Amino acid sequence: MKLFGLLALLLLASSQASVASGGGCAGCTLLVSLVEQVAIDTSVPVKTAIKTICGDLSPKVKFIADLCSGALEVFAPQIEKDFQAGQSPDYTCHKTLPNMCKDFPTCQLYTKWPPAQTADRPAGSSAKGAAMILGALASVMSAELKLDVNLPQEKVKHLPIFDNDGDRFSTWPTLRGSHWRGKDCDDANAQVYPGRATDSVGPKKDHNCNGIFGTDAQGTSYETKFCANSGQRGVAVLGDSAAAHFHIPPEWLTAKGMSNSTYSDLLPVAEDEADYPACSGWTGWMNLSSCPYTPIQAMDSIYLRMRDRNRCNHRDFQNIGVNGGSTGNMAPPNGIIMSLKSRNGTDQPALVFYALIGNDVCNHHADFDHMTTPEQFETNVLSALDYLDANLAPNSYVVFISLADGRVLYETMSQLQHPVGTSYATLYDYLNCLDTSPCWGWMNGNATVRELTTQRAQQLSAVYSKIISEHTYKNFKMHYVFADIRAEIDKWVAQGGKASDLIEPTDGFHPSQTANLLTASTIWDILTTDFPEALGPINPNNDAIGRIFGNQGGY
Repeated sequence: MKLFGLLALLLLASSQASVASGGGCAGCTLLVSLVEQVAIDTSVPVKTAIKTICGDLSPKVKFIADLCSGALEVFAPQIEKDFQAGQSPDYTCHKTLPNMCKDFPTCQLYTKWPPAQTADRPAGSSAKGAAMILGALASVMSAELKLDVNLPQEKVKHLPIFDNDGDRFSTWPTLRGSHWRGKDCDDANAQVYPGRATDSVGPKKDHNCNGIFGTDAQGTSYETKFCANSGQRGVAVLGDSAAAHFHIPPEWLTAKGMSNSTYSDLLPVAEDEADYPACSGWTGWMNLSSCPYTPIQAMDSIYLRMRDRNRCNHRDFQNIGVNGGSTGNMAPPNGIIMSLKSRNGTDQPALVFYALIGNDVCNHHADFDHMTTPEQFETNVLSALDYLDANLAPNSYVVFISLADGRVLYETMSQLQHPVGTSYATLYDYLNCLDTSPCWGWMNGNATVRELTTQRAQQLSAVYSKIISEHTYKNFKMHYVFADIRAEIDKWVAQGGKASDLIEPTDGFHPSQTANLLTASTIWDILTTDFPEALGPINPNNDAIGRIFGNQGGY
């Protein structure tokens, strides 16, 4: 039970050997740091600081209440003693709680304690948290946050948990439901779901959940009148944590302003694996007030632009982004791609983005041997394309997105202060020391390592062009897009922003909400110029659809 297990390990100091892991050590240090910084900020004893952190969690989940109670009884006196003696959280987790860091005696997060000043709460942040607190701490250690809990097998397959008719669409928002895929409008009928082309239920019923149904005065189906031959197509992204929009709000680790409501959204967002697919640049549709903070005022995504282009596309999206996704674990026969809803002969074509931008070069291993080779990469991608050709409707499109240029992470963030009170450079080194970094190759103080990692990423991206030149497929055409994060940063800075605005502040690794919105706009512009046939025509009936069906049932 990794999500809750880290909390159990930290608060109950289990004697199991698994505690002495890099993750356990980092989690201990970060939690003790948070407790003590809350104590400093509010001038209260450690026991009171723990109550503040646990206060919003305990009434909601008895399991957490019991753990918090255990922490107050067992650990508060020990932490308080070290705190009063001026010892750092590193000392506490190495010496007072020796099981936590016994295998990592030289790894230190804090060179000075307390920090010169604790970080202010970020601009635009609210009291609402975005995931479970220890899940948040674990995320700093790994981009591969996994919910390895006793859920039905469908969770492991990245399919909706609540799906009564088995059509892979749900009325439930979280747990791979309608935050991730268009909302099902009849969860008792497997022939009714977003993106379906064949009407097996008659015009009075919305057979594809796009909010268009019924007939006009002449008895013509509105679906036929407004959507037939309109070039309908859905949007799907096959990706990693960046595609899923992984986000841990920095206020989770920021002592100033913490209250009993800081972690109020823990359960829903834990159910979404600390991802925000409904706010992503690929499949986002949610009002930005419910998304991570950004100074940009309006939601933008590829899906929303496809919907604006043709309102018959309403709700036709699938986000198959998984934390830790790579070309290797995406590929069939047992990979992530298997959770994509087949767009067979009964369904509309699809615009599919293959967007695995980092994990083929990013991992915690301090070497280059664990990075995907170009040969392995090509084999993985070709396997996925064979699967798509067998499962996409004719006239579909596949767009490859380049791997990121991750050198910008260290260049942008290294000298800035992280919310826990140390620099990003120090945090990166600490995670590498613990063998828990999400990306040893780019989150690394060694410029040569960063450069060689980038060279491998560029070699892998070049495979896409090779595949396009050497292969054709029956049911889709292919295109390659180079996603230039440096150009995106330059444009944003020219508008008065900061480069760091485009990188998640908590992990210093993922694209931020702002980056998601900007990238969606840029990729759309590229496709409009270079690959417009993938977007389909503008539906001349859009205004009529809006007048008759309004928001088409929303989401």
